[in-house]
Amino acid sequence: MSLHIGPLTYFVKIDPPGEFESSTPPPPTPAIAEAEAPQPSPPVSPSALPRPVNPPGPLTPAPPPSPPPLAEAPHRKLPPAATP
Repeated sequence: MSLHIGPLTYFVKIDPPGEFESSTPPPPTPAIAEAEAPQPSPPVSPSALPRPVNPPGPLTPAPPPSPPPLAEAPHRKLPPAATP
């Protein structure tokens, strides 16, 4: 049996049923057994834990940001106060 898709032809072998059925599964290879073994997880520091977006408690609107202090423009300086 062959499937013709575009410029490529794939040959597919259909196995008769029951050929690969067995009562015992094949033994796992060492590489797969090592990959499936649970790896010990390193201790997680508190700073690495995800932090909640909103802190627990009642929701309050954020205060408006305070405007930055304006630098005094040199041409707007007041004349020195007259001393009596």
